[in-house]
Amino acid sequence: MSDIQFNSNNTNPSVINSSNYISKAIRSFHKVNILKEIEPTTRNINNNIFDEDLSIVIDELVELIIKKFNKGVSEKILMQCVLNYINNNEIILQEIYHWLLKNQNNSNSIYLLGYFNYNGIETDLNKQKAIELYEKAAKLENKAAQINLVEIYIDKNNSLAFELSKKLAKEGYACGLNNLGYCYEAGIGASYFDDVEVFELYQKAADLGNLDAINNLGWCYHEGFGININKQKALEMFQEAADLGNVYAISSLGWCYKHGDGTDVDYHKAIELYLKAANLGYKGAQYNIAKMYEDGDGVKKDMSKAIYWYTKSAEQAYEPAQYKLGFDKINIKEIEPTTRNINKNIFDDDLNIIILQEIYHWLLKNQNNSNSIYLLGCFNYNGIETDLNKQKATELYKKAAELENKAAQLNLAEIYINDDNFLAFELSKKLAFEEYAYGVYSLGYCYEYGIGTDTNKEKAFELYHKAADLGNVSAMISLGCCYNDGIGTDIDNHKAMELHQKAANLGYKHAQYIVAEMYEDGNGVKQDMSKAIYWYNKAAKQEYKPAQNKLYILQ
Repeated sequence: MSDIQFNSNNTNPSVINSSNYISKAIRSFHKVNILKEIEPTTRNINNNIFDEDLSIVIDELVELIIKKFNKGVSEKILMQCVLNYINNNEIILQEIYHWLLKNQNNSNSIYLLGYFNYNGIETDLNKQKAIELYEKAAKLENKAAQINLVEIYIDKNNSLAFELSKKLAKEGYACGLNNLGYCYEAGIGASYFDDVEVFELYQKAADLGNLDAINNLGWCYHEGFGININKQKALEMFQEAADLGNVYAISSLGWCYKHGDGTDVDYHKAIELYLKAANLGYKGAQYNIAKMYEDGDGVKKDMSKAIYWYTKSAEQAYEPAQYKLGFDKINIKEIEPTTRNINKNIFDDDLNIIILQEIYHWLLKNQNNSNSIYLLGCFNYNGIETDLNKQKATELYKKAAELENKAAQLNLAEIYINDDNFLAFELSKKLAFEEYAYGVYSLGYCYEYGIGTDTNKEKAFELYHKAADLGNVSAMISLGCCYNDGIGTDIDNHKAMELHQKAANLGYKHAQYIVAEMYEDGNGVKQDMSKAIYWYNKAAKQEYKPAQNKLYILQ
């Protein structure tokens, strides 16, 4: 379902000025609105904070964090409340941090120290240390720590997210109920789910006031997931959560206006809502508004703005946006130094919007390093600020690749594979040796189809497995096909379903189509036409023609 959401309030501001007290303050308490709720306790705690007062503040703060998790309040709204609190009450973060360091004798202090480390508050950002502290506090039954761990485990598709969510749901936590529903639906820790059970979990969480669950429930009504389709009801639920500031519901409402679901089509309203959610940092909305700029839906077609928003979304690891930009083949961190360098040379100030025309002209004049050569190739290959010229792009990729530019080598490997070129094998072998996930995958592809080498299905299977473990989604799909068809391994339809489901959950339309087929045929899973249609719809909405044709036949 579009914009389906587990409870997550982690934030990662794009610009943090380490010398700016307020910027640090925003990052420190972004999950809590403490302005009104603990003011009576802390009104007089300004310049001289005593141990007993801090202990009370920290205990109340953790309790409020739990309340906010249960509410599912959007993070940017909380940030503004925190900013007001910091300005009005002059709480010194350094004192809190040092107090936490010296008072690691209870679960709340352990948890908050973890929170400081996770967000880089008054210390270097250290997520590994933070997770260790969360786990330590969670073992002491600290609920805030357990809830935070669910978020972290869900992002990593870790089955522990399911176990913790089940525990929290049993204890009546609204966010636990919502997250458990999400785990069932996304196949995290549970290979089979009942859509009615998922609906009921979202309903229970929504009844307890969880805004994310209200949004998720809206999508159940929208898709007929565990309940009859009722797009008017879906619209009402999205509106309810959006009115209370839920960023995911704001984006969901935008979807309804764009597609005329439960209301008339209104592109301008859709743009307005997507833009609101995108500016609040929601990666799904950033992708959706980029698509509207790319297609010229309700707005003047503008590839510069489209790429800007695709990039914002991709920087948050949103797979469809990364795929659009080609970041699925390389780690975005690998090209970040390049873009930073370009920005430094073009602009004196730290601007938010990159002007493509200026970048293009800068690249034309600065062909003295492999990154510039490669990026000029990208502009030519995609027709950005110049005529589309794939031959010239390939020449530039080759030039950059000879200078050991990895992004260029990865692009060339794909071009050569599509042309059935033996050079694909040599480049893929080199990149695989250097542990690049896409290189490992493409080498497996070469072995499976005999490109530049003899066919070796067993070797292909091993390489797909390795690339999938490194996070390459194309490899997950290919590995699933190996298990399904017995390529290089024994047939294991259940394992195939698990892999395709994982890729489908990440938004890959081809995997969504395969999952739909498997549900339709009862292959590796209990036959279920409602789930088949659900996944055909997911793929069709991404303009995947086989899925669109299948839905036409089924109707």
